[in-house]
Amino acid sequence: MLVLDRTEALKRMLVIAPGPLHTPTVLCGTRERNRDVSGPWALTASQLMANARADVTAVRLEATLNPLLLQCACPECRSAIQHRIRAIVSEWLAVRVSGVGLPHVFRPHRLIRWLVN
Repeated sequence: MLVLDRTEALKRMLVIAPGPLHTPTVLCGTRERNRDVSGPWALTASQLMANARADVTAVRLEATLNPLLLQCACPECRSAIQHRIRAIVSEWLAVRVSGVGLPHVFRPHRLIRWLVN
């Protein structure tokens, strides 16, 4: 079923964490990256995956993932997170939407027929 394929595609996208991350510096080493990037990404991605639906919007994905940028102090790590968010949104918009099991919003011909009747 294509709806399940779309949901699975979202989950596959979210599993990939931001990267490649920069080499450790005095201000941003492994501990800071785990605290500011890897940990928050894993938590947010797992929450999105648990509630993954085929009709999730790109705006909602961005709204859920963008707060990760605020938690990160390192500009290079923030840039990696931002690039990953953009890639996910871009990939998500490219995943084909099936009319099977989706709300009327994604099936205009059925919505119009429903409104007319």
